[in-house]
Amino acid sequence: MPTTEDLLRAALSCHRAGDLVTADKYYRELLAQDLGNVDALHMLGMLQHQRGQSAQALQWLDKALALAADKSSILANRAAIHLALADPAASEIDARQAIAGDPGGFGGWINLGLALAAAGREAEAARALRQASVLRPQHAGALLQWFRCAAISAQGAGIAARLRKPLPPLAAERSLALEVATLLEHAGRANAALALLARLRTDLPGDTVLAARFDIEMHYRRACELESQRCSGDAIAMAAQVLARSPQHRGARLLRAELFRERGEIEAALAEYATLRADHPRDAIAASSQLIALQHAPQVSANALAAAHRRWAADFASASPRWVPAQPHADPERPLRIGWLSPRFSAGVVETFFAAEFAALDRHGMQHFLYDNGSIEDDANARFRAAAAVWRQVDELDDAQLCELIRADRIDVLVELSGHGPANRLRALAARPAPVQISWLDYFHSSGLDAIDFMLSDERLSPPQFARHYSERLLYLSDGRLCHAPAFVYPQVRPRVDAGLRFACFNRLAKINDAVLAAWSHILQANPSAVLRLKAGAFDDVQTRSRFLARCAACGIDAARLELAGYGTHEETLAAYADVDIALDPFPFSGCATSCDALAMGVPVVAWCGDTMASRQSMSLLVALGLSDCVAVDAGDYVERVQALVDNPDRRAILRATLPARARNAAVEVGRHATQVSAALRQAWKLWCAGALHEDGGSAPEPGDMH
Repeated sequence: MPTTEDLLRAALSCHRAGDLVTADKYYRELLAQDLGNVDALHMLGMLQHQRGQSAQALQWLDKALALAADKSSILANRAAIHLALADPAASEIDARQAIAGDPGGFGGWINLGLALAAAGREAEAARALRQASVLRPQHAGALLQWFRCAAISAQGAGIAARLRKPLPPLAAERSLALEVATLLEHAGRANAALALLARLRTDLPGDTVLAARFDIEMHYRRACELESQRCSGDAIAMAAQVLARSPQHRGARLLRAELFRERGEIEAALAEYATLRADHPRDAIAASSQLIALQHAPQVSANALAAAHRRWAADFASASPRWVPAQPHADPERPLRIGWLSPRFSAGVVETFFAAEFAALDRHGMQHFLYDNGSIEDDANARFRAAAAVWRQVDELDDAQLCELIRADRIDVLVELSGHGPANRLRALAARPAPVQISWLDYFHSSGLDAIDFMLSDERLSPPQFARHYSERLLYLSDGRLCHAPAFVYPQVRPRVDAGLRFACFNRLAKINDAVLAAWSHILQANPSAVLRLKAGAFDDVQTRSRFLARCAACGIDAARLELAGYGTHEETLAAYADVDIALDPFPFSGCATSCDALAMGVPVVAWCGDTMASRQSMSLLVALGLSDCVAVDAGDYVERVQALVDNPDRRAILRATLPARARNAAVEVGRHATQVSAALRQAWKLWCAGALHEDGGSAPEPGDMH
């Protein structure tokens, strides 16, 4: 008579070979000898599940669980059976219990991920499935389900690192792999989509459908390469070819939209964004990119722009679970833990306007944490690291992990520095990881989020009568919203010696729309001997330069009147102001750092002030320097104020001699501005401690004008 060990061995051998009938016979013979054999009960249940008899399978697993000392593997398998019975809640319970008993068990993690996905909780599912894929890197199903949930929830943490390692064979999961590749592309993960398709091509070289999909993605990659090679016209054309074959290709549509925007062709850009948003209504990244484009469009009113930002919040941030701090009314005077979140703690705008000030912030009553969502390590990044009490690299964390980290650090006030810019983490802030949340610095509009309580600004950029445009309360800094403190020393300014009249604009080409060109055309027509110098990185692209000249011609500006140059180095750009008389500010998206540079080099700037924050930046600088007469209220006034400066060479000479010292002195009041920012952070905390904010974590209904 065979022993129970012999019967179990024979049953498992038949089971693995797919001979379920014989395996069933051996399991039952074993149980006839030993009714409490846990392995036989467990595996007979799984055999019933394989036969499609999942309800009966549960009965066998329940018997096994009642007798088992180690329940983890049985719980993991019962989780799978609950999933087959369309009971994700029960599956989640079993999977979590399995993980608690065996944190390294693959079955618990993959079934937890699948249960969460079945419940529509893809962000949580992605985290569980990522762990399952770590435990079994060559398990195609775990990898693809992780990528699927990550794409749906826009939580791509860990994908880039995983793609640096070999992928498992995917042929057995062809349909799922193709579905996931599409989802990844729609989620802006084109590299991940292409990697899956490339692996499938290796596994299935004769698959013609797959070959066509792969070819489309290769054409899109080529379009991106053309863009990086400064061949924007070719990139736009190549993206059009992709769209002809795949009309809803998210990457190709977004590439065209952003290239048109950066070339100053705002109407074409907005048309592409409209199609993109219709095709991909759940794409938060594309929607944020569209918000940036809208700020460049003259026809978009301040009310419409504010409404668009609030729609973004309603579409992408309203469903986030809110965290309620344990102590809602803490000590208003205690030392604070301040968090600063940005993807751009590196050379650029954040360094220019924040690095020096960050080092000068209150260090006695505040501890400063920097959360770096970027991946650039340069001298500026090292400068920020050295000044931070605590540095956190968070670009590989998903939103939930980022929130958990911020809460674990017990941050009192979190300052978000990027708004809707690239690589922003606004959806994480929607879950309110800190009691008080503030928007500032590198975005020139309200975020639209109720979960962000305050915005730091000034009365010129954000006057009380425009408070309705802000979802946040306004905290005013008396010396201005920003403190321009570049890491370089401005060169000496010399008197103009060239008699020719020269206008200039060194802003990005994206800001130079056709309405701007029309105004400049009037200015040049009134001054037939004058020239206009433009410096922008976009002019390093020969195709963009040619297209821009065609736009200028259509607006009545002859190419002979223009001096076009790439931006070059910052030193070269500053030197290019040496023979410039008047800087022409674009509209409605005015200059900021470029206006600071022009004024510091003795060149007066003429600006048109609108109702949006982006249209009031240069105005704020000019008024602070006593140059209100350089601020226009409409296009005609803009042309007239330029002409007034043209007709007054003596005043231009005085400004050239006096502006540099005034502008540079105004810019270096770092300590005083840092004191104002520190005081604003403390004020925001005190308001929260006093219960002045909504209990649900949103902002107060009436944006204030607090100082």
